[in-house]
Amino acid sequence: MDTLNIANVDELTDNIIEMMSYMNSNEMKDLKKRDINEYERMIENNFKEFTTTYYSIYKMILSGENIDMLYNMLSLLDKVNKKELKIENVIDKLRQDLANEYVYPIVNK
Repeated sequence: MDTLNIANVDELTDNIIEMMSYMNSNEMKDLKKRDINEYERMIENNFKEFTTTYYSIYKMILSGENIDMLYNMLSLLDKVNKKELKIENVIDKLRQDLANEYVYPIVNK
């Protein structure tokens, strides 16, 4: 499990930042308040390839969901692609991060 079939992580991250910047422009914020359907259509038209290829990520961003874990995963995948980390170590780290975030708070109540 040495190689990953994932798009260029830097490019994906750049696309996310570009789309979020567009979504947070004053013009788009106003449009979102006036017409949410038009707001979504504008985003989809301006980022067709991204919204098609990474639909789940697009919907996550659109919903306003916290994407810190996504950025963490992309950062780790970038390190794997650059041979700075092994995928097995990344999987273990993500598993622990997810457990800390979602499992332990429930179990330790």
